[in-house]
Amino acid sequence: MPTRDEVAPFLAEIAANFDDDTPRLIFADWLEEQGDPWAELIRVQCALARLFPADSERKELETRERELIAAHHDRWLRLLFDDGFENLRFRRGLIDVTLNAARFIADGARLFERSPMVAGVWLHEVAPVAGRLSRSERLRHLHTLNLSANLPAQQVLRAIVSDHLSQLAELSLCSVRVQPGDLEVLSRSPLLENLQSLNLSSQRVSLSSDPLADTDSAIFAGVSPPPRLRELKLATCGIHEETLTSFIDGGWLDRLTTLSLGYNHCRDAGLSLLVNRPAAATLRSLSMPFNGVGVEGFAAVCRSPHLGSLEALNLRGNDLDDESALLFAESQRLPKLRCLDLRPDYQSNPRPIRGRRENVRLSSRSREALRDRFGGRVLF
Repeated sequence: MPTRDEVAPFLAEIAANFDDDTPRLIFADWLEEQGDPWAELIRVQCALARLFPADSERKELETRERELIAAHHDRWLRLLFDDGFENLRFRRGLIDVTLNAARFIADGARLFERSPMVAGVWLHEVAPVAGRLSRSERLRHLHTLNLSANLPAQQVLRAIVSDHLSQLAELSLCSVRVQPGDLEVLSRSPLLENLQSLNLSSQRVSLSSDPLADTDSAIFAGVSPPPRLRELKLATCGIHEETLTSFIDGGWLDRLTTLSLGYNHCRDAGLSLLVNRPAAATLRSLSMPFNGVGVEGFAAVCRSPHLGSLEALNLRGNDLDDESALLFAESQRLPKLRCLDLRPDYQSNPRPIRGRRENVRLSSRSREALRDRFGGRVLF
C-alpha cells in the first residue's frame, strides 16, 4: 500500500474537485501502475455513485464491489482494525471512519498512518473537546467531516472555525439544531473556501400545522453561501415559502447541482418559486418529497424553462393525481431526466397493485402515459 506522502497530491486534487470523478480516476490509474487492486474499487464505486436505482448496470457493479472488498479486506483494513478503528466504510474509493472526538484528537496521527485512504470522519461527543478539536492538525487531512447529532450547536460550531480545515469539501451538521445567527459563525470559518457539500437537515422538527411556526425565514438572510457550494441538504427544517425567498435572494441556490428539501412546508408556492428562478438551471438533482405539493407545483416543474440539466427529481409523498401525472407525461421539458419519483405516502396508500405499490389515485391511462414517457425511470 502506498504511503500518505505518495498519495497526498492525488487526495488534494480529489478534495478540490469533490463531486468530479476525474481526479479519483486519475488516482486509480496511478494505483493500477503500482499494481494496487484498490484502483478497481475506486472505479467501481465511482460508477455506482453515478447510477440510479433502476439502472441495469447496478447489480453487476454491486456484486463486483462486494467481491473486491471480500478479497482484499484484510490487506486494506487490518491495520485499522488492529488499532481499534472498527466502524469503517468505503465511499467512492476512500474510507470514512466513525469514532469519538477525543480519540480522534489523541490518535488521529495513527489513523492516517495506518491507511492513507482515510479521508473522512464522523465524530461523536464533540462538545466537551470542541476547542481542542479545532486546534488539531489532523483536521488538515479531511475531505469529509460529519458532526451530526452533536449538541449544543454553539460548542460544536467552535470545532469548525479552524485553520486546519482548508481541504474540507463535505460537512454534515444534521440534527445539530443550527439557529438563526449560527450560520454567521460557519461563514467565518476558513473551511468555506473549499466546501462543496453541506448537510443542515433535521434542524427544527415540528408537528405544528402552521409552517411559519417552524423556521425563521431570516436564517439565511445576510449570510453568504460558501463560494464553491454545489450540494445542500435541508430536509426536515420547517422550510416554507418565506424561507425559500430568503434562501434564493441570498444566493444560496446559485451554482447548486444538488438540493434536498424533503419533509418541509414548501407547498405549491415554494416549489413554483424555486423552479422558476434562472438559478435553478444548474440543478442536476432536486429532492422535495412530502412538501404538500399539488397540481400547481407539478405544473410549474413541467413548464419551467430552467430545469434542462435536471437528471433526478424526487416528489414522493405529494398530492399526485391524474391531472398532475399527465402534465409530466406530456411535458416537453426535463430532457435529461433519468429518475422521477412520484410515489405516494405508503402509510395512507398501502394497497399493492400488480405486485408493487403504486399510486391508487392514478387511472390506468395516467399510469400508462407515465410509463410511455419515462419507461423504467419513473416510480409511482
